[in-house]
Amino acid sequence: MAAEKLNNQQGRWWVMKMKRNKRFLIGMGALSVILMVLFIASSSVSAAMKEGSGTKKEGSGSKAYWGGYPPLGPLSQEQLSPEEVELGRLIFFDNRYSGDASDSCANCHVPEKGYSDGKQLSNGYPGTAHFRNAPSLLNANRQYEQMLNGTQNKCDTTTRTHMTSQMFMNADGRYIEERTRQIPEYYKRFQNLFGIKRTIYFGKIQRVLCKFVSTLTSSPSANAFDRFMTGDESALTAQQKKGMEVFKGRGKCIRCHNGSLVSDSKYYNIGVPDHPELSTNPTRQVGLRYENMIIGVPQWDKIISDLGRYMVTKEEKDKGAFRTPSLRELKYTGPYMHNGTLSTLEEIVEFYDQGGGPHPNKNAMIQPLGLLTSEKAALVAFLESMSSDSMPYADARPAKYGEQGYPYTIHEPFKKWVLKDPGHHYIEKAEEKIVIPSDYTGKVMPAGWWGNTDVIAAGKVLYQDGFDVKTKKGNIKRQKCAKCHGVSGRPKAKKARDFRVATTMNSYSDAHLFWRISEGVPKTKMKPWKDWLSEEQRWQLIAYIFDAFTNGGRAHTGE
Repeated sequence: MAAEKLNNQQGRWWVMKMKRNKRFLIGMGALSVILMVLFIASSSVSAAMKEGSGTKKEGSGSKAYWGGYPPLGPLSQEQLSPEEVELGRLIFFDNRYSGDASDSCANCHVPEKGYSDGKQLSNGYPGTAHFRNAPSLLNANRQYEQMLNGTQNKCDTTTRTHMTSQMFMNADGRYIEERTRQIPEYYKRFQNLFGIKRTIYFGKIQRVLCKFVSTLTSSPSANAFDRFMTGDESALTAQQKKGMEVFKGRGKCIRCHNGSLVSDSKYYNIGVPDHPELSTNPTRQVGLRYENMIIGVPQWDKIISDLGRYMVTKEEKDKGAFRTPSLRELKYTGPYMHNGTLSTLEEIVEFYDQGGGPHPNKNAMIQPLGLLTSEKAALVAFLESMSSDSMPYADARPAKYGEQGYPYTIHEPFKKWVLKDPGHHYIEKAEEKIVIPSDYTGKVMPAGWWGNTDVIAAGKVLYQDGFDVKTKKGNIKRQKCAKCHGVSGRPKAKKARDFRVATTMNSYSDAHLFWRISEGVPKTKMKPWKDWLSEEQRWQLIAYIFDAFTNGGRAHTGE
């Protein structure tokens, strides 16, 4: 009976469990159907909202529209400090930031020439010549790496290198800091911006320069392509729209020229030939070999062509490779390629249509395209649509700049700051309030003693041979001025005054000098001499010091 009862209970438990499982499965199935319906509905609503938004051309923001590549579109605009930008702008146009004060950043990056210089190969610092052209600074700060072969990774590193390199501006950073301190307008602006109370660091100069360069960004409203991408169907002509299809399709441009910058920022060898001057102009060859040497390229002294990205990576596959340039503002930034060997957009399109140039390391993607004449013309028209309607930022040159606008002046801060660590750190020096005791007020050198040969001869004996003084223990000791201040006036003791600094010595009144030589100087080995030397001898010493060490005598007398 007990066994039968147990079997009945187990059977009922099993039936209940099966019913619960069935209800669970039915519930899960219903929930799946509901979630699927909600997903489909939300997708439809999202698509409808996107279709009706009117802010962007339909689908243009998707990778699918651009063949799976990052979509083209307007560049974002940075929020920058106007004060930093303005200071950077003044420095950008100021010749004093090159070693010999002959070149500014704007000499090679000319606003009226698209922030390039319009030359195939750029001039270098006086006495040098570069082996590449000056790349445009328009949108340059949006690149992941700087320079055509990516030798610099940030804007401030690039500006520092350009300012100090022998090939560009050949300036010492510490010297540039000092020049900047001596320009009151700049000094004041740096103080206001950064709260500088000690020094103007070279890095801060690079910072403000980069803030100015960051403003040189293509405006979405200033070019036809961006206006088209934000909903203005009439912004592009029929030919330009056809060119966009060639760009995405048969021209295969989109493979490397994609994203808002219209560059993938990668490095490719497309077979651009060396500029003829590299083999005929010794000065350009010097520049090329020097650059290879300082970067550490193997066998740099045997190189006669521009190795591009290889200079950075030292990998064979990167020989002759250069960064994909942005296609924005092309109308204003020719000639093209890293060495200016192509002069027009038509030449560029033809170069790619032919499959680039001959080079053993050319990228496999570069193949003949076989474009029709009408397709080439349409592609050129489309490329031009990514340039501003007029030369961008051509009016950036300040009305007042450089030494004529903001001249050098030795201004107030330099009277109350003292150098602690040459070239870098300045510490505040408390202003000395010197109160001459009443016993010495009004003391002046006896009439006719300045420059008197007899007085000077007597002072020389006291200075070099010394005089006897009595120590605290009652011993007699020979005291010599020359022991601490040197026979030449150059100090030997740590806190001894340098008598050779005429401007400092002449700033003291006669009364001040007589007081110090009589009473000594606290916290130094300079002891009071009034007990050992007569008033006449003390004046003789002073007369000798000025005659021997301060360019022939006293330039200031009185209180």
